[in-house]
Amino acid sequence: MAKILKEVLCLHNMEMFLWPINSQGSNPRPADTRKGRHCFMLYKFKMPDLSTTGDEVDVKQWLVNVGDRITRGQAILEIETDKAVMEVESPVEGVLREWVAQPDTTVGVGTIIAHIETESR
Repeated sequence: MAKILKEVLCLHNMEMFLWPINSQGSNPRPADTRKGRHCFMLYKFKMPDLSTTGDEVDVKQWLVNVGDRITRGQAILEIETDKAVMEVESPVEGVLREWVAQPDTTVGVGTIIAHIETESR
């Protein structure tokens, strides 16, 4: 049996459940369950290493709201490092589901800062 690397959150008749994805990246769901089901992944967006010095940044403000559709490369967050104020771009396309890092807080590089819902492939 293939090792499960991640799980996909699926919606079926407004019920949510986790669906396993195996190590080959395929979804082993039976053919009769494909119709009428919408699956998506919750991408855990981690603070990228944008600063040449220091391991922490200050979250200044979110440029998008929870529930907004965002595109890959879109500026979604404003941060401040020890040298500059800059924008952080989304690495994926989807819908912003949660701000984990709140405005006016300090977070470390690699810390989860947001959850973004992306389509399952």
